[in-house]
Amino acid sequence: MGLISCYDCAEEISDKARVCPVCGARQTDRWTLYTSLKGRISRSTFWIRLVLPFTLLLVVIATVAGEAYPVPFVVALLVTFWVYTVGFVKRLHDRDMTGKHVAAAWIILFAIASFMASWGQDEAFREMLYPTRYVLAIAVFAGLVYALRVLIVIAFLGGSEGPNRFGRPDPMR
Repeated sequence: MGLISCYDCAEEISDKARVCPVCGARQTDRWTLYTSLKGRISRSTFWIRLVLPFTLLLVVIATVAGEAYPVPFVVALLVTFWVYTVGFVKRLHDRDMTGKHVAAAWIILFAIASFMASWGQDEAFREMLYPTRYVLAIAVFAGLVYALRVLIVIAFLGGSEGPNRFGRPDPMR
């Protein structure tokens, strides 16, 4: 029997324990932590177990594979995108918010990125949109503000106290 760290409070517990005796958190395997959209995670779990390792993985693969081997980088990018999405949803669950905000933020960011990429490429596209440039600027600004708000809630604000509609336990400890 080995010891592992609790996913929520980081206390040393038995690897056979289904529930942490310290904080009461249900213990899940790493596969569920990285793939399931259900449940809540604390800020420390989000940063230490999701963001940090997968960002480092992406940087290492991008450095090693480079342009010579784009397939491993694309696969790593897709895996990282999914893990980040799972982490974002679980952090919103910790704040007692639905994961729909993550979908909206991703859609806004991808729309802005594709718009900005096409803006520099096609002169006819720019001329067609020229009359609506102020409306587009306001929409882009509003979308960025919304996405930034969601990011701040996910990354920096503490969770709601006690159990909420997305699960138990309170991972604020």
